[in-house]
Amino acid sequence: MELKAPAPLGESERKKESPLNKPTQGYQNDGIKQENTPTPKFDFSWLKLPKLNITPQKKRKIIEISLIAVPALLLLILSIMIISFVKSEPYRMSKEFLERIENRDITGAYNMTTDAYKSAETLKDFKKLTDKLNSVDISNPKEKDRYMEEIPGMGQYAHIKYKVSGYYVDITVFNDEIDWGIHTVTLSLID
Repeated sequence: MELKAPAPLGESERKKESPLNKPTQGYQNDGIKQENTPTPKFDFSWLKLPKLNITPQKKRKIIEISLIAVPALLLLILSIMIISFVKSEPYRMSKEFLERIENRDITGAYNMTTDAYKSAETLKDFKKLTDKLNSVDISNPKEKDRYMEEIPGMGQYAHIKYKVSGYYVDITVFNDEIDWGIHTVTLSLID
């Protein structure tokens, strides 16, 4: 009996010609050949801009104007963003103050107050106020009123009134040209 050389599984001695075991004709250049498939043609004529008859003097004027107008526009946008951030800061601070009180972060809330408030109210007195505020549901304060006023020689004041489960919480935020801080907090019954 004569032994034959083993053949890989699935192959017979004679390979049948089928599309699966035919070598591909796609790669030939240095062992790699690309098939010549036609690339699709797209019509981009609608994308072309109309030709403008602009003289070199007009082009120069447009460039000179844009060199001034674009930075001026960017400065205007930046100043509007800064002003809106500064004006929204006391309102953001008052909400954060209430959140800290709700989360029982009494020292964190006390640190948000102004130096004048700290000199008038001790931390022990402040804890009594936070206990009153926590006896009321302050988790979803609804803003009823807010306005800002500037007192010459003193600074800016932002007054915010929140409605919370049958009570009003009035918060005054003060800016002494250095930083905003909680100036007063009062809890009053809705009449």
